[in-house]
Amino acid sequence: MGEVLRRGAEKEIGDYRKRFTAAASLFDEVLSPMLIQSSDHGWAARTAREFFGSGKVRFAAIDGTEYSRAIFDLVVFFGGSYAATGSISFSESGPEVLYDPDHLEESSGICSCVPLYISEVARIDQAVAGDVEEIAYSTLLTDEEIITNTEIASRIMTFSEFFLAYRIATEPGSDVRIILMDRTLAGEISSLMYDTSKRSHWRRSCSLLGYRIGGVPVDENELFYSRHRLHNRGLGVMPPRGDYLIYSILHHLEDGNKSDLEDICSALGIDGADRKRRVAGRLKRLKGEGMVGDLLGNYRMASRYEGYWDRVKALVLEVGNSLFGEEGRMTVDLGGETRYLTSMDIAFLTLFTINMLIEECWERGILLMGITKDTAARDFKRHVAPSLQLRTATNRDINGDLRGNSEHRQDVPPGDLDDEPPSPPGSMGTCRIRHGNEDPRSRPRIRD
Repeated sequence: MGEVLRRGAEKEIGDYRKRFTAAASLFDEVLSPMLIQSSDHGWAARTAREFFGSGKVRFAAIDGTEYSRAIFDLVVFFGGSYAATGSISFSESGPEVLYDPDHLEESSGICSCVPLYISEVARIDQAVAGDVEEIAYSTLLTDEEIITNTEIASRIMTFSEFFLAYRIATEPGSDVRIILMDRTLAGEISSLMYDTSKRSHWRRSCSLLGYRIGGVPVDENELFYSRHRLHNRGLGVMPPRGDYLIYSILHHLEDGNKSDLEDICSALGIDGADRKRRVAGRLKRLKGEGMVGDLLGNYRMASRYEGYWDRVKALVLEVGNSLFGEEGRMTVDLGGETRYLTSMDIAFLTLFTINMLIEECWERGILLMGITKDTAARDFKRHVAPSLQLRTATNRDINGDLRGNSEHRQDVPPGDLDDEPPSPPGSMGTCRIRHGNEDPRSRPRIRD
């Protein structure tokens, strides 16, 4: 037995040494040109004055906390976030950070404490609910395993962080120009897009469907097309290609434009017969879903969906203020029926809040930054490194080197993203149960 353990340990140590050596060799070739390894205080001060219009700006740094605790047949979920505030002065000698004297005692913060029966947890948390076509995971798990796998407290905490950031950004008279988040923004959006991608599950698992805003019930189209809202024509976001093409068309019509196919293609900078055919196909889909109308070849937004994004924003504010208000209600009323918000609902609300926050930051000139710790280094391997290799920024097989199996490299030639067919709206990944302290964000992700 001792010999078996020794051989196993030697193999693990050898594999780790290979990966570490490969990672170290990547620094000079790949990472070094991408990283600023020294600071030019004068350059930073000039950039700050140019961007903010002042050398001294206020900031808010937001962090969250969460826990869950079992009490007899109940599980108490707590999630909240708090903001440390102060000012940063940029000068030729370096930045000076000054915290508000009372930022610990009187800082902004929101939280919610929700008690649920264990049976309710298994029903509303998709991490343990399973698929309707299969035996529900909750019927196979003990109460302790349900409590271990539930993500409700984490969902509430994440929602609270971005909801608080949005409050700070939109507060009347707010002079905060820098918002710091304790998470990677791109990674969070990617994860939430995956968590809300299973459109075939929405009617069963989404309590927001049918919730009335202004007397009109929220439907699937509004949820689906509000997931991608990072639209800024001045910055060229979103690009009218690939999966983003249909959103670019929709945003063009949202501006009140009534255009035929040629005018839409011209406005989006699309030429070529193949690309125009793709635009025609997306318009046909939007028309079939009832999002746009067609009058003698002129397309326009359907009256039912005019201003739908404003209604979705009202939905977020209404439900968010209820969840983080004095009562801490994690329920919504649907025509006299009270239903719990599910983990999917909270994922939708969080994603919408991020989109709302980015819009406000663009509008108000606020710098929104996500700060990640070493535990999120996997994001570089999973997102940045493959993009670099796809765009031939390096000839090294980065992921293969880090896995220690570069001999199994499979080259992927770069290509036009517009040549990729759109992913179906109901695309689904593999469901899996988490055990112990496994990070729920480590699950596989798919394109929307």
